Amino acid sequence: MRHGANARRDEETTVRDDPEQLLCYSYHPGHTPHWIPALHSGRDTENPPVPGRLVEVHDDGTLIVDIDGTPRRLWNHDPTRLAALVERNGGQVAFQCRWALLRTPSPNGSFVFSVCDADAPRRPCLSHEPTGSITDIVEVAGGFTMSGVELRRALEAE
Repeated sequence: MRHGANARRDEETTVRDDPEQLLCYSYHPGHTPHWIPALHSGRDTENPPVPGRLVEVHDDGTLIVDIDGTPRRLWNHDPTRLAALVERNGGQVAFQCRWALLRTPSPNGSFVFSVCDADAPRRPCLSHEPTGSITDIVEVAGGFTMSGVELRRALEAE
């Protein structure tokens, strides 16, 4: 199992002073964005990103963003990295509520962060790849990425 396509995307857009990405194997809201919804969100013309501004970032991951004149309390597991990347853009963000994604421009597109409501229950980061059945992995990590061959082997083993 791989850690997710967003890691590859970051490798393509990283410059020397990019803050290091937090290693987290959770795809639950507020953690590592899974590449499939991130890809679909970029093609979603009915629910485009709404421009906004990052107002505050707290050490616990709470974010205050102004989206189209409305303050929103969101949460992300890596507030230090998010704040550093957004600061380069003068606080500029865009929020896609349907996909729970917050974006800020990068040299080749945008950095994408999964967010959730700051007051909603959250799961802790996963510092190791989850193991077990496909069902176990989805329950613990909120998703996974593997090739068709890897998936077939995993399903045959269940």
